[in-house]
Amino acid sequence: MKKLLRVVIAALVLGGLGFAGYYFLFGTPTKRTCRHLAELCGSSKRFGDLEQCEKIFATFERTSGAESVARARSCILESNSCVAAGGCMVRIGLGAAGQLLDGLKRSIAPAN
Repeated sequence: MKKLLRVVIAALVLGGLGFAGYYFLFGTPTKRTCRHLAELCGSSKRFGDLEQCEKIFATFERTSGAESVARARSCILESNSCVAAGGCMVRIGLGAAGQLLDGLKRSIAPAN
């Protein structure tokens, strides 16, 4: 009986470690970024907040492009403070504004 109990406990511990490893190491880049932002900025870790963060990143990816968002994600993941992570978010917004202005300039410029 004691041996069976040890096996069950070991299985639960290994299963828990496996899930935690997958969740924190192999989640999508956006999920890892949103979790890191929540940790740095002290926002609540409710599921809805993380889901909203993921939606915001999806919008940024559509407007700024995947490369710009990937650079910002790595910047956020390397940040050690909420202010530094906020600077990374500003970079995404400036990239989107720059692309918008480029598009406007191309649409207004006369065709040669």
